[in-house]
Amino acid sequence: MTGAETIMIVDDTPENLRLLEQMLGSEGYRVLAFPGGRMALAAAQRQPPDLVLLDVNMPDMDGFEVCRCLKAQPSTGGIPILFLSAATDLHHKVQAFEVGGEDYITKPFQVEEVRARIATHLRLHRLQEELAARNLALQELEAHRDLLVHMVIHDMRSVLQALSGGLEVLEMVEGARLSERGALALGRLKEASTRLQDMSRDVLDVSRIEGGGLGLHREDTLLASLLQGALDRMAFLKGHRTLELALADPGLRASLDPGLMQRVLQNLLGNALKFSPDAGGVVQLRAGSCAGDLCLEVCDNGPGIAPEHRDKVFEKFWQAEEGRRQPRHSTGLGLTFCRMVVEAHGGRIRADSEEGWPCVMRITLPG
Repeated sequence: MTGAETIMIVDDTPENLRLLEQMLGSEGYRVLAFPGGRMALAAAQRQPPDLVLLDVNMPDMDGFEVCRCLKAQPSTGGIPILFLSAATDLHHKVQAFEVGGEDYITKPFQVEEVRARIATHLRLHRLQEELAARNLALQELEAHRDLLVHMVIHDMRSVLQALSGGLEVLEMVEGARLSERGALALGRLKEASTRLQDMSRDVLDVSRIEGGGLGLHREDTLLASLLQGALDRMAFLKGHRTLELALADPGLRASLDPGLMQRVLQNLLGNALKFSPDAGGVVQLRAGSCAGDLCLEVCDNGPGIAPEHRDKVFEKFWQAEEGRRQPRHSTGLGLTFCRMVVEAHGGRIRADSEEGWPCVMRITLPG
């Protein structure tokens, strides 16, 4: 016995109203009974019930119209509506669900069946409300987390810029006098500083894009220059690996935001280099036309990505637990940033594989 829920009955047959009112009252429900749709709508706006039992054929307003009106209002749109009707044809049942009804019970009805269906729909409704409340709480927590991360990253960037500038000065002033070991250490510090700056920028950019702050600045861009620029920027990471450029048409051009797209390519190249073997590692950057669209691909001969992970790698903060594992110094936002920028261009990105290349990150942009 619930003792808390309110059930509204709308039926123009007095015998049905009395029977249902007695049955539900004995179950501990609070019952509101109305012989017509207009009276029920007015009462529902004043005090929304937890569930509605609704007849179809009524003189002042049929049950389908009553259901449409209830579902159209924010205060009553989520209330489960169970139709009670003597009509058994498929057309009436389909129409009941089309207007938003949750269930359809034919007359003459069995009391036990009505009781069971009411209890089931009330339980489902409570679970839906609990889920919605938890989802809202999670969204609020995520918003607070993003705000905190945003503030921390902003404060970090000035420190990182000072660190990067100091390392550049050190290299210029003392670079010639450093031992081989010291020069190697300085190079690693510069690499770490660059990675930290890229990671912080990814966090801020993903936050900005989610907030609707991404503005594309499209230009007619020569792809050969764009791709070579991305390769040059990532050359410091290659070590003993090989970086290759494969461009079918050196004169190929596209309308895109060159700054953002170069950063996408740098992110993909950086990932490919990290996962390629130190000895014999090969990363290839390709561009060409495919079925009237522009295709950009970053291929590597690393361990590849498991088929079940290929869609997940672009999700925010997702980290693989097996297979092609993300390094611990990754934010998990680099590929999310890539996806957002590509989709802002009207394109799509996916992870794939092909013969000789266990991992292929493929971008397709409208031609």
